[in-house]
Amino acid sequence: MGTQDWLQSVFNWQGAQSSDLGVARSMIILAMDIATNCGLSVGKAGSAPSSWSENLGKGQSEDARFSKVLSITSSLISQHKPDLVAIEA
Repeated sequence: MGTQDWLQSVFNWQGAQSSDLGVARSMIILAMDIATNCGLSVGKAGSAPSSWSENLGKGQSEDARFSKVLSITSSLISQHKPDLVAIEA
């Protein structure tokens, strides 16, 4: 499964859309596929998310890339206040 397919599958997750959850449709999801080119998506469950990629720095040290992804994650959580963070492993 490619990055874009995985990110989209997170937003189509049945648990996030169950009517039993009541407010699930308003659940905000942050999905991340962490790699040198990090795939990111954010949006409401069941809706088309905003998706983009961030280059973590090819050729940079692992410490530098880790620091950058932590900064990106912190910023996205502060900005969007997601109910769920999904990370592709």
